[in-house]
Amino acid sequence: MNKMISLAKIMFVGLAIYLLIRTAGNVLMSIMYIRQFTLESMGTMAFNLTLSIAYVAAIVYFLIYKREKWARKLIAKDIEPDQALDTSLTLTMAFRLVSVGAGLYSMYTFVWSFSTLIRNLLLAAQSDQQGEGTRTFYTAAFSPDYLQPLLFLVLAVYLLCGAPHFVRWQVKKTIQFCNQHSDLNKDQK
Repeated sequence: MNKMISLAKIMFVGLAIYLLIRTAGNVLMSIMYIRQFTLESMGTMAFNLTLSIAYVAAIVYFLIYKREKWARKLIAKDIEPDQALDTSLTLTMAFRLVSVGAGLYSMYTFVWSFSTLIRNLLLAAQSDQQGEGTRTFYTAAFSPDYLQPLLFLVLAVYLLCGAPHFVRWQVKKTIQFCNQHSDLNKDQK
């Protein structure tokens, strides 16, 4: 089991490095898109920067500083430390590891898409104040685009919890497939 915990810690650090690089790139990209240095654009930039700093702090704290705790809590929950590893236990920990990684990426996608929608809403409000009509703001405010971040948030929460129903189902189906495959191999010999 210690090998799986070590693998989880390595995955957390690798994912943290990836997310930090992507976040830095997104911050630089949002700086490049500032056309004019107005109060609204600086406010939008401050919002994006604050959101990015909070996200970076969470990444560093949870994925680098507390990686041992989260690896044991997320990957090896409900498993005794001295319990012997068998196929179903190894599969359970592996599927949980993949689920948590996908959940972290889904959380990143949620943060980025949510900040983009807020930026678009602020830009629509800015164009509304410049006399281009209220239609632009209301179109942006009640857009179906808000459904995507919500779905990513729900998916991220489920995956970060270890996707318990999916993992149980997948482990059961994988073991059934392996047993059927080994029975076929025995019959062919």
